Amino acid sequence: KTKPAEGRMTEESFLQKWNGVVERVDLVEPTTMNVETVKMVTTKDEDTAAATKPFKMLIEAIEQKKSKTGRIIKETGNPFEMLIQAIQQITGAWQSIVNAFKSTYEEQLLDTHLNNGWSKYKQATKVFKGAGLAYDKTDEFFADIQSMIAIPDKYKDDFNKQIEWIKFFDNTTWSGHDTQFSQGKGGSDTIFTMYARNREDDGKIDVLFLTCSQEFELADDYFVISEHKSILGGLFDHTEIKFKKKPAAISDKDLMFVSEYFSLLAYQQIALAEGISAPPDPQFPPSQMTEESFLQKWNGVVERVDLVEPTTMNVETVKMVTTKDEDTAAATKPFKMLIEAIEQKKSKTGRIIKETGNPFEMLIQAIQQITGAWQSIVNAFKSTYEEQLLDTHLNNGWSKYKQATKVFKGAGLAYDKTDEFFADIQSMIAIPDKYKDDFNKQIEWIKFFDNTTWSGHDTQFSQGKGGSDTIFTMYARNREDDGKIDVLFLTCSQEFELADDYFVISEHKSILGGLFDHTEIKFKKKPAAISDKDLMFVSEYFSLLAYQQIALAEGISAPPDPQFPPSLTEISEIA
Repeated sequence: KTKPAEGRMTEESFLQKWNGVVERVDLVEPTTMNVETVKMVTTKDEDTAAATKPFKMLIEAIEQKKSKTGRIIKETGNPFEMLIQAIQQITGAWQSIVNAFKSTYEEQLLDTHLNNGWSKYKQATKVFKGAGLAYDKTDEFFADIQSMIAIPDKYKDDFNKQIEWIKFFDNTTWSGHDTQFSQGKGGSDTIFTMYARNREDDGKIDVLFLTCSQEFELADDYFVISEHKSILGGLFDHTEIKFKKKPAAISDKDLMFVSEYFSLLAYQQIALAEGISAPPDPQFPPSQMTEESFLQKWNGVVERVDLVEPTTMNVETVKMVTTKDEDTAAATKPFKMLIEAIEQKKSKTGRIIKETGNPFEMLIQAIQQITGAWQSIVNAFKSTYEEQLLDTHLNNGWSKYKQATKVFKGAGLAYDKTDEFFADIQSMIAIPDKYKDDFNKQIEWIKFFDNTTWSGHDTQFSQGKGGSDTIFTMYARNREDDGKIDVLFLTCSQEFELADDYFVISEHKSILGGLFDHTEIKFKKKPAAISDKDLMFVSEYFSLLAYQQIALAEGISAPPDPQFPPSLTEISEIA
């Protein structure tokens, strides 16, 4: 046998040293057929009863252990047969086990600790098994595993306690041991899963273990071992924390979550390794809804709109774009004129949409008016906000925000779907939990307006202390007659920095396709250090960006990028 390499033992050197005892098992992904047949997998009632009926039944099973264990192994010639039977029972009850797991651990744990990354952990997991490890070799064997998975030196003696625990059981029992630990302060965390059977008659141990090269993050400097067991091929019992050294900040529930999550993964991987019907990947709640899953779920309601950059010709003609005097007057003349326009709203709204067949026509008219008056609007913006705001908060980065923006639109979202729709948007743009109820207030505000009005809502928030800030812009029209809402919204993946821990919603509106009115802060939770002017700057900056992007999305003449004063950074670079 070769000597282990200096430092950490590699998988290759471990297998070479323990050749004849341990082998790595290649995993074969299940076909559609055998994934489906998992639901039909069962084991003998005799075995199921032994694991699930009251204690009296368990005692009777233990009394018969010698003959039964011998018969199972003799018939199959496989020392792992009882472990396989236990896995088959798990795959037979897979969905109920997964559902119990999901109901036990809230979405926050899935998101914070493991980021719903089943596939990445699955791909990073390897299965090894070995039959007949002699007692007098266990210390050396465990020392090599310690080296291979990089157990911190101060926890090595604790890791070795598992040798004693395994020998506590007899040959009717497969015990499962999950070891989770951090690689040191600031390091990532690791999981190691092992199943073992103590063959007391001949002084040997059968082992099957899994390594996972995909690390996760839970806390600094902790070491925990959890244990569960299966008797006579029955279902594994409840996981129990056997040993722990941890900071007070980590709860036992966090530790149990990690242990049971990786136990589920182990059950699936062992089934794949043994070539038996393997359960499908469990579907956990998404930690954050992706754009792809959002569009798939709301297909038929929302579509993403591809933006077509304007040519030199249609940028130039923007200056000539005007709309009917009737619409312009409705938005700009005194209140009396506005009242007259509202009184005619039903017939006019119906006519606009009927003529064009486009529920977004009044929003497009509003955007066309803006593009027609683009330069004066940009100049007003520049004169309102001093250069310091442009430099400090958004660093004159129009092009980078423009490139990072996507436009989505959907006509006819039913009232009874609005709560679910907004919840999915919350997930997709990562609204902090404590602000989700505040975000939902927009549903009420949208329904306050009628079908002549497009209301614009800018939501700006920080992702938590030290996190970057995000903007979400939405335009909506309330179709009170048929109980539906038309929406157009923009997401921007380019973040910025304003302050820690704030949440603000601003609103403005366009009636009958007229110019949008002045932006108003509708809701705010913010530290005193942020002024309303700072917040209004961000809202109106991104409103300008939204107007340009909507013009591009709708294929109408789009305004050119505005020319703001150069940032202080750019001036210093030129100098």
